[in-house]
Amino acid sequence: MLAAAGLTLTMLMAIATRIRIGDSLAQTLPAVVLLVVNAFVLGFAVMQS
Repeated sequence: MLAAAGLTLTMLMAIATRIRIGDSLAQTLPAVVLLVVNAFVLGFAVMQS
């Protein structure tokens, strides 16, 4: 659960960085997809504990 939370936070920061430097949606999309996957894993782990 801690790893999923850390990866979710990392992806949030990655998206913020991509927006800050002005990357296109195509360049930001992989970070968004990984954020969604990690958030799902984190939510599932929280519900199981």
